[in-house]
Amino acid sequence: MIVDLSCPIELRSYELLSDDFGNVRAYIRLHNLSEKRITGYSATILWYNALTRARITENIQVDQCLAEPSGDFKLIHSTENKAHVDHVEMYFTSVTYEDDAEWKPGNGDLIEIGEQKLLSGVRLDALKELAGEDAVQYPEIQREYWRCVCGRINLLSDGVCARCHRDRNLVLKKFNAKAVRRAQEDEFAHRPHAQKARSAQEKKRARQKALYLLLALILLVLLAIVGFRFGQYGSDIFKKPERIAPYGMRTSDHFSAYSASNISSL
Repeated sequence: MIVDLSCPIELRSYELLSDDFGNVRAYIRLHNLSEKRITGYSATILWYNALTRARITENIQVDQCLAEPSGDFKLIHSTENKAHVDHVEMYFTSVTYEDDAEWKPGNGDLIEIGEQKLLSGVRLDALKELAGEDAVQYPEIQREYWRCVCGRINLLSDGVCARCHRDRNLVLKKFNAKAVRRAQEDEFAHRPHAQKARSAQEKKRARQKALYLLLALILLVLLAIVGFRFGQYGSDIFKKPERIAPYGMRTSDHFSAYSASNISSL
């Protein structure tokens, strides 16, 4: 694939949808690499099938566009009778800025690149954790260009990435496969200490929880005992009221003695 690295518009990704009649609609994600608004562009779209190598070329002109600096924008383009195409390439022939300045392709920044080696799974997760969410692959340096961790191709003379603005030397040093693996090993080496600290804290919390439960159980038992004794005492009061007479004497005995004393004195 031939890429013009001087072009201010970058094709980031696309999705192709086709119907039963062979019509294809392309949802193309583009990126404005410049620091000015883009208001229009012209491009050649190459539709092709990776298996059969069938190719169809189409020229388009977009006059009403407003792409913010360093921002994404979309192109939705439909075609007819282009069944079985599964890939799209775009080559921009002109770009118009908001100030009416115009970009035209040159000859000095055309680079042929191979297939992009995107990561997935555990390796991608490790790279994202170290480099950021936009990371898609390990950086690499070739004879004519260097590829950033974000996937952007840059000229060897470019000190920063045209898309994410990361420093070239920093990217190549910190985010290559060996550096990422070494960072993972360092993390694993420190992880047992963190696990021990967390285990000690968990044990402490477990002991505190057990102590609180024991105290709560003891309190419940004491309340149950007090409640039982109080209930038993109240029951005895209602069953034997004579126990509350003064001096432990029965009311009937007191009355009989008093009556006998009065009779003997007569």
